[in-house]
Amino acid sequence: MKNLCLSLLSLLLAFSLHAQGPFYTHFYGNESLFNPALVGQLGALSIGLKAKQQWHSPELEGYRTFQLVYEESMPCSFFDYGLAITQDQEGDGHLRTMQFGGMLAAPIRLSPPQSKNILQLRLGIGIYWGQQSVDYSRLLFIDQLHPKYGLTGPDGQAIPTAFIAPNAGLSNWYFQPSGGASLRIILNPKNPRSSNINMGIAMHNLVPWTGANGRGHSWSVLGLGTPTVPRLTYFLSWEKIAGSLGRNYVAIQPQAFMQSQRGIAYLEIGGDISFSRQFTLGAYYHTSSPYENQTSTNWGSVQVETGFFTGAKSRVDLGFGYSFNVSGLRNFIGNIYELSLRFSFAAGPACSLAGQPPKYTGKQLYQCPTLLQSAGRNKIYENIWYKNN
Repeated sequence: MKNLCLSLLSLLLAFSLHAQGPFYTHFYGNESLFNPALVGQLGALSIGLKAKQQWHSPELEGYRTFQLVYEESMPCSFFDYGLAITQDQEGDGHLRTMQFGGMLAAPIRLSPPQSKNILQLRLGIGIYWGQQSVDYSRLLFIDQLHPKYGLTGPDGQAIPTAFIAPNAGLSNWYFQPSGGASLRIILNPKNPRSSNINMGIAMHNLVPWTGANGRGHSWSVLGLGTPTVPRLTYFLSWEKIAGSLGRNYVAIQPQAFMQSQRGIAYLEIGGDISFSRQFTLGAYYHTSSPYENQTSTNWGSVQVETGFFTGAKSRVDLGFGYSFNVSGLRNFIGNIYELSLRFSFAAGPACSLAGQPPKYTGKQLYQCPTLLQSAGRNKIYENIWYKNN
């Protein structure tokens, strides 16, 4: 098993690192959007809301991202699914990106029942559509500048521009399919302090179709045929029950996340410590290099999350993340603030309508409190219901 883990890690690190996702700062809390194989991994019906803000001031509107993700774990079925919608605003010129779609994932148990360790492979697909737009009324063109009077003409009135925005400043709707795989390895699951390893790889924009003159899958608002460029993501995490503090178990989870997309490299490494999933504190280091031999942008982030039960079969999780520049002034990033809110329910509509509400047997099968298994389907989920078991 040790040799298997080392081989898989070496395989992940063998890929060149060239990427940056357009919306999301952290892998944590956005797992299914970076890898569709991870959709529905919480063992719940979850509705997640997130807002991110960067470079905002009273005078100018900076970068903003709003996101809604709906995920349903389905122990009664062979797959889990999710839906997502994201809106991103960049700069005071209001470059906006809208993206929506869904994810589907199915698990495959690789290890035999008598195996000492458990291996589960999850395969997932994502189907997304996106559109970009620019509010040209907020931009200033060179033909609007008077050589003597500047921003106005001799009459003191604003000078109109001769520029006409093609397609009213909108790109075509473009298709963004993705595919991913993850492998979870549970080491000695009957040990009260069992640990588990999770790793995966995903590719986005699998079909980079493009075409000029308004045809094809292009995200250019000028109709230039700019293609949807493929993007690769990789992740590796390890979770270990480190001990207990009072009535809480203490779990540590270091992880690494990487992206590559057309010469842009991104690496995120760090981890978090959790107390019975009621309180989690994490710290991460991020680095992004636009092209080879250019100055990297390096920043750090800290995040806190707290969760509490609102009933026997429901809970709420609140999170806050803060990112700050460390070095690389050539590509300075402003401080980033992220707020997240997630509602979770033990039963979702799909299995309930089928007359098979979720039944978990995690406590009987695993002494590790961070994971559970669904009855009859051999699905492994995150155990956010530990306090209710």
